[in-house]
Amino acid sequence: MKTLERFNKLRKNEAAQELIEICSSLPWVEGIVKNRPITSVEDLLAKAEANWKRLSIKAKQEALEENLSGCTEKEKELALAQKFQTLRDRLESWASN
Repeated sequence: MKTLERFNKLRKNEAAQELIEICSSLPWVEGIVKNRPITSVEDLLAKAEANWKRLSIKAKQEALEENLSGCTEKEKELALAQKFQTLRDRLESWASN
């Protein structure tokens, strides 16, 4: 829990810098930072998921770090779901320190 306690006390730009290493989507990072304080790992994951759902496809593609324009809708959905699962795993690991 020490990570979350420290994270909640950071300035906005410092908190954003920590999260940008987890996900390169600036809108996603800004959404998490804006929704502090984070009270638990579960709270973080819930806020991360809600924030992810609000992102535009462009912001999600930025998070994927690849262009999905040549993909079918099913391929896009699968790529985004896999990215979000990876994101959840990385957040959980980060927050559990």
